Amino acid sequence: MNLFSSLTAGQKGLVLVLLPITYEIVSITGLAFLLDKNEQQLHKLDSERATLFKLEQIGSTGANAILQIGSLPVSTDARLTERRLENIKRRLTDNFSESRLASNQSEVVLQAEILKNEILRLIDRAELFYRKPDRKESDKFNFLRNQAFATGIAFENFSKSIVDMERSTKENEPAQIAAMRSELLLALTAISITCCSLTLALMYFFSADTAKRLKAIQTNIQSLASGQVLHPPLAGRDEIADLDSLLHTVSMVLAISRKQQSIILDNAVELLCTVDEKLKFTVINHAAERLWHYQADDLLGRSVLTIVPPALVPNTSAAFKAARRHQALAEIEQPKTFSRPEIIETTILCGNGRSGIFRWSVSWSSSRKSYTCVVRDISASKSAERLKSRFIAMVSHDLRMPLCSLGVSLETIEAGKRGEIPKGIASKLLTVEEKLAQLNKVVDGLLELEKMGAGRGDLRKETLHTYNVISLVKENLQPLALQKKVTIVGPDDDCFIEADQSRLTGAIASILEFSINRAPSGTSVKIETTVNDGLVKLHFNDSGQPIAATERNLLFERYATSSAMGGMQAGLALPVAQAIIKAHGGHIEIIGNSNESTSLCIALPTIDSSKDSVHTEEMLDETELWEESEVAHESP
Repeated sequence: MNLFSSLTAGQKGLVLVLLPITYEIVSITGLAFLLDKNEQQLHKLDSERATLFKLEQIGSTGANAILQIGSLPVSTDARLTERRLENIKRRLTDNFSESRLASNQSEVVLQAEILKNEILRLIDRAELFYRKPDRKESDKFNFLRNQAFATGIAFENFSKSIVDMERSTKENEPAQIAAMRSELLLALTAISITCCSLTLALMYFFSADTAKRLKAIQTNIQSLASGQVLHPPLAGRDEIADLDSLLHTVSMVLAISRKQQSIILDNAVELLCTVDEKLKFTVINHAAERLWHYQADDLLGRSVLTIVPPALVPNTSAAFKAARRHQALAEIEQPKTFSRPEIIETTILCGNGRSGIFRWSVSWSSSRKSYTCVVRDISASKSAERLKSRFIAMVSHDLRMPLCSLGVSLETIEAGKRGEIPKGIASKLLTVEEKLAQLNKVVDGLLELEKMGAGRGDLRKETLHTYNVISLVKENLQPLALQKKVTIVGPDDDCFIEADQSRLTGAIASILEFSINRAPSGTSVKIETTVNDGLVKLHFNDSGQPIAATERNLLFERYATSSAMGGMQAGLALPVAQAIIKAHGGHIEIIGNSNESTSLCIALPTIDSSKDSVHTEEMLDETELWEESEVAHESP
C-alpha cells in the first residue's frame, strides 16, 4: 500500500492498465499454445480417420482384385487376360501408394503392404497360370485354392487390424475430444477468474488508498475552514499529496494573516465589526472597550439595537435595511463594481453610562448575509459642527441687518433722494448692488444650510408638476442662458411630486445654472424627465467637459474649488441644493464616467412611491418587528 501510495496518479493509471493487459497477453499466448496443441491432436484424429477410411478402401480393393482374378476366363485370348490383370495390378498399386502418403508408421499400413504384396504375387502367378494354353476350369479352381491360403491369412490379419482400429477410434475419440474441451474450458475459466481478481484487487488498492487520502484532504479542509491545526502531511508524490502540501502552505499563510489581522484589529483606532441579518454582532475588535466601554466578548451575539436609545431603535433598524436594499440593488445593476458603503449616524449608549454619536460605514454582503461596519466616534466633531452652525447662524443674522441697511441706502441713492448722482458713479453703484446681492445670496445660503443641518428647515409640501417647476426655473434663468448663448431644451414629460415649491425651485435653479455655466457657447442644455421604481429623475445634460471622479465630491463641498467650475469656487449653491433635495427624500448624482460626457441628475420620490414606502413600512414582517421590540427592551 505504501509503495502504491508513493506513485503519482499517472503512474497508478499505468499500473491499473498495464498489469491486466500484460496478464491478458500472457494468458492469450498460453491459450494459443493450448489451442495449437489441440488442433494438432484433432488433425491427428482426422488423419487416423482418413487412414482408416483409406485402409477400408484398400481392403475392398484387395477383395475385388481377388474376385476379379477368380472370374477371369481360362480359354480366352491371353492378351486380353493379361491386360485385365495389369489393370487390377495398377489400381491396387495406386491405392496402396495413397495409403503410404497418409501414414507410414501404422501397423495396419504395414499389414496392408503385406496384403498388397501377397495379392501382387497372386497376380504374377495368375498371369503365369493364364499364359499356359489348354488350362481348364478345374485347373483354375485348384490353382486358386492352392494360392489363396497365404493371401487369406494376410487378408484376415489386415481385416482384424482394421476392426481393432475402428473399435479403438470409436472408444477413444469422444474421450479425447471431451478432454480437449474440458482443458480449454478450464483454461478460459482460470484466465477469466484470475483477470477479474487482478483487476478487482488493483481497483481495491487504488480506491482504498485514494479514498483514505481524500478523507485526509477533507479533514484538513474542514480544519482549515475552522482555523484548527491540520493533520500531518501525506506521504507520496501524487497529486493528492501535492494538494495536501498546498493546504498546509495555505494554512501557514492564513495563520500568519490571522495573526497580523488580529494585531491590526486589536490596535485599530476605529471599531471594526461584522453584523448579521438580525443586527447581531458576530465579529468585533477590542476597540469596543475603548469607544463603547464594553468587553468585545460581551457584545458577540448581542443586537446593535440593545445599545441604541429606545427612541432611535426604529430609525436605526430602518437605516440598516435601507443600506442593505441600496447595496443589493447596486450589486444587481453593476455586479463587477465596488459599491460605496452606506453612512449611518446613530447614538450609542456606552457601558460607562454616557452616550455618544457614532458614524457607521456599512457594507452589505449578499453572499455572506452580513454587514461589515467601520464605526467612528464623531461626538466631538458633531459638537464642533453644532458650535460652527451656531456661529454661522449668529454671524449670518448679524450680517443681514447691515446688508439690509446697505440695500436701502443704495435704493435711496439710486432714486435721487440723496441728490443728483455724479457721472461715472451710476455704474459703480450697479457693481455695488450686484456684490450686495451676492452677499445676500451667501448669507441666505448659510442660513438655509444651518436650518437643514439642524433639522429646522420645515418644508411646506404641496402637490407640484415637475414641468411647471422647471418652466419657472427656465424663465428665471433665460437671461443667463442668452448671455452665455446657451439654449435650454425640454422637458417633454411631466410627473406629480410633493415638495416645497420655493426651496425646490431654488435647488433646481442652482443645478440648471451650473449646467448653463458648464455648457460651451452655442450649445444647449437638455432637460429630460424619467420615472422608474417610484423615482422621478431630472437629467440636466450639457456638452461640457467630463467631470473627473476626483472632482465630483468637491462640487457639493462648501467653498471648494473644482475644475468642473473652471477653477472658480463653487460657493454654497450646490451644497444648498443637495441639502434641499435630501430633505425631500431624494438625492443628486453625477451620471457618466471620466471618459464620457457627464451630467447631473436630481432624483425625487413620486407621490405614489412615497405612499408605497409608507405602506411597505406598515406591512413589515411581524416576527421581525417582535424581535426588534424585544431586543430594544434588553438592558445594555
